[in-house]
Amino acid sequence: MDSSREPHGRTIPLQFVIVLSVFVFFVGVISGILFCSRTAHEPLTPKPDITADRNTAAQIERIEKEVALTPGNAGSWTQLGNLCFDSGQYEKAIEAYQKSLALEPNNADVWTDLGIMYRSTDRPHKAIEAFERAMTIDPKHQNSRFNKGVVLMYDLRDEESAIREWEDLSRINPSYEMPDGEHIDEAILHYRMKQEDKSRPADYQPGKESVTHGESQGRL
Repeated sequence: MDSSREPHGRTIPLQFVIVLSVFVFFVGVISGILFCSRTAHEPLTPKPDITADRNTAAQIERIEKEVALTPGNAGSWTQLGNLCFDSGQYEKAIEAYQKSLALEPNNADVWTDLGIMYRSTDRPHKAIEAFERAMTIDPKHQNSRFNKGVVLMYDLRDEESAIREWEDLSRINPSYEMPDGEHIDEAILHYRMKQEDKSRPADYQPGKESVTHGESQGRL
């Protein structure tokens, strides 16, 4: 054996290394594009507050035990209804409010919350009945009157009746503000102007007619 010969290890051809590097590069680029295109169309949603959900569930469980032991406590039924209301458990809220009202039927606030739950479960006529019951108990009850207007306006498409409810509300409380901070009179004006626009002829062009010389000076 010729000991002067050195063993030669296997080597990878340079051309193969170059081709492989180019392939890996393009795979990475394409993967990045696909990832970005996927995430760009997926809206970012906040993570649910698991702690709050657990706390609410624990409170509901506690109140359910309370009403099981003392079913004649209207306040506990109302509290249970409120928790279910806030956590989106509308049918359970309705049941709890009904139990509360069976014990204390003259609670206008609970009737109003019951009406909101009826609306949330697509029962607008039942919602109207609940709001009217609240207003019968307390003719100056503001939230029931406002919510009745909401159902009339947006669910039953009865704009005129809705506006009248809100006009009555404005007379009861001229400074009443809606949940979005808008003054009730601003909403009334908005919908009254919409009604006027609908009543005008299609070819109506405000401001097109010139003011006469006498009219411009306030003369008849």
